[in-house]
Amino acid sequence: MSENYSYVDKLHAVGEDKPADAIYEQLKNLIIHREIEVGSRLPSERKMMEIFGRSRSTIREALRMLERDGYISKVSRSSGAVVQEPGVEGIVDSLESMIQMQNLDIKQVLEFRQITETKAASQAAERRSEEDLKVIEDILLESKVSKGDPNRFAEYDLKFHMAVANASQNKLYGTMLLVCRHILANKLTQVLQSGGREDVTDRYDYIIETHQHIYDAIKKQDAEEAYEYMKTHIDSAEEELLG
Repeated sequence: MSENYSYVDKLHAVGEDKPADAIYEQLKNLIIHREIEVGSRLPSERKMMEIFGRSRSTIREALRMLERDGYISKVSRSSGAVVQEPGVEGIVDSLESMIQMQNLDIKQVLEFRQITETKAASQAAERRSEEDLKVIEDILLESKVSKGDPNRFAEYDLKFHMAVANASQNKLYGTMLLVCRHILANKLTQVLQSGGREDVTDRYDYIIETHQHIYDAIKKQDAEEAYEYMKTHIDSAEEELLG
């Protein structure tokens, strides 16, 4: 495990105003910019006390914040903190909290989803690999099998949209999609289960049919068609969610 501390000269003592936050920001920025390598160990608590000019409790608070947000693995007093690849989950949770604190309503979330997912579908048609196509095709097959199970069907519905976003080769689409889906999760589950048996069956069939059209457009690399089918799909979901 790497213990290269060449970045230490870029760290500096912090003031009295929220010192743990200031330490967190310094270390986080170095991790994000890869100046502290993934897999390397942070300096000991004693060493960081010297660098930042703060108490052990302040250093530990900053480390807990880094651990909470997925920048370091579990802190051990004996072996120290190890830098890890920031996980998508922490990013999604932070963005979701920020959005919810701003009191955005469902209509605004759907409007954002309309913009991003249609663009992701058109770019997926232009950029997809054969492996991307295989992933989307397998998800479609699983969706058909899970038609009678609302929770499982919702899971594969998300997987389909994530696979399209990933095929666009732009990681930000997938991250933002997860944020939107987290916010809409309960409402989406309610919609999938609403109405009588025939309504539910028709809804599942429609979703699968639309997903198939999107897949076909991506497969033949027709960006415009992929965009239009995704737009129709999101429009329909918006009507049900707001209705």
